[in-house]
Amino acid sequence: MDRTSRDEVRAEVARILSSVLGHPVSAARDAAASDDPGWDSLRQVEVIYAVEDTFDLRFEENAFPEFVSLETIVDAVIQRLA
Repeated sequence: MDRTSRDEVRAEVARILSSVLGHPVSAARDAAASDDPGWDSLRQVEVIYAVEDTFDLRFEENAFPEFVSLETIVDAVIQRLA
């Protein structure tokens, strides 16, 4: 998937979060693990793997703990796609 626009990446990450977490996540605001009781460590790994598959990229496992919000995930994807 060739998505380099920040808005497109943000919308796609919000879609992934919605799918994995099982409830709507808006691209218009920053969702965070600290605000969502369903966003546990297992869901976080599922989100990261879905992001990797969607954008056809890979993150180092030591970076996983940094992906704690929609914005941190979007930032990481944008950086990797650059």
